Amino acid sequence: MKKFNSDLNQGELGEKVIAQFLETKGFTILEFNKTMDFDLKVERSGVTTTIEIKTDRWEYFKDTITNNMFIETNCNGKLSGVMGTKADYFIYYYPDFEIMYLISIEDIRKLISEVGVLKTMAGDGGRVTGYVINRRIHKDKFMTYKIKKSEVWS
Repeated sequence: MKKFNSDLNQGELGEKVIAQFLETKGFTILEFNKTMDFDLKVERSGVTTTIEIKTDRWEYFKDTITNNMFIETNCNGKLSGVMGTKADYFIYYYPDFEIMYLISIEDIRKLISEVGVLKTMAGDGGRVTGYVINRRIHKDKFMTYKIKKSEVWS
């Protein structure tokens, strides 16, 4: 439970950093959401968009660069992550590398079905299933942005 709470805290910090970045790009933050539907709701020029955000510090803590993204799709036998969300976009954020990868939910689902490597019995005590994709090999599928961790990160 301690690791889950630590991961949750890191994820919420990542969401704050992403929200701050989006505000600098003219978005208004409408809602931080705590359900699996989406993490962040934003608006710009009258258009509302929802976003699912994954914050990943694995390579920082493990001190090994894999260039992999783990994309969660199932937890406890139920759809979760990119398969359970109702968000429009997916952001994969690496705070320690200060980079964010942005892709539509439709495109990330397509990408994992085409090139993802299935991983079962992953995180949360082996309850999570998902796909691994290499961010360097498939970087052309994402919009990438440099993002400073800012003062929210300790």
